[in-house]
Amino acid sequence: MKISFSRIYFLLAVLIGSLSIASCDKMDDNGPFYGYWLLTDVEGPEGPIGTAPEKGSTTVNTDIIDFNMPRTITWGVRNELIVIHEINQADYYFFTFTRTDKELQLREAYHNDGSKDKLIEFSEVPEKFYVPADGHYDVVNLDGNGMTLRSGSLGLTLKLKKN
Repeated sequence: MKISFSRIYFLLAVLIGSLSIASCDKMDDNGPFYGYWLLTDVEGPEGPIGTAPEKGSTTVNTDIIDFNMPRTITWGVRNELIVIHEINQADYYFFTFTRTDKELQLREAYHNDGSKDKLIEFSEVPEKFYVPADGHYDVVNLDGNGMTLRSGSLGLTLKLKKN
């Protein structure tokens, strides 16, 4: 039985197509939520707590939070993980999450100290990252350029800019 080259090419094309379709469930489907975000503003009930402009200067209301507020907090969103860290720091925090158009729910919190991952409680995440104890944010606005999240339990609104 002789197999023609056209039949081999056809079978190879079917195999590659099948493998491509099978791997689609691993693709990121977060839409505009996907990518890297820079925390630019944090507002409390009384107004702005602080801002983190691109050049790194920070203005802070010292009645609400001290001068050590980080200037460069970033969020990285990919697949089912959010990584939150402060630029120039070796350690970081990451979270599994679920999201709808109106809500973002962090599910599990992990800390990486630069060498290993450790499952932690939300209460162990430093306050400077503005992660609520219940892991819940309301999504006020989300598009390709910006995102606004509100935490009822913290009483804060976070504004992030696509980086």
